[in-house]
Amino acid sequence: MDLVTIVNHFNIDGDISNITSFGSGHINTTYKVETIGNGFDYLLQSINTDIFNNIDSLSSNITRITSHIQGKLSLVFPTEEIYSRSITVVKTKA
Repeated sequence: MDLVTIVNHFNIDGDISNITSFGSGHINTTYKVETIGNGFDYLLQSINTDIFNNIDSLSSNITRITSHIQGKLSLVFPTEEIYSRSITVVKTKA
């Protein structure tokens, strides 16, 4: 499956303009997804299932930790700044 097809399974804003390899991780493969129409770019990460074999648990932990951090940031920063100061988990389409 090509990367555009994979990205289109997620609830992203804007239209995909470019997808490039991002960084040089040793465990997971990461891509930068650039979009037009909203000002947001995204990171797509292919999880190495040889290392992380319980993806549901990993995803749950990432979502829980991200929500916790955003909750703490909301005590200090206005809403519009919270998402630029933390990662945001983008869910797949239903």
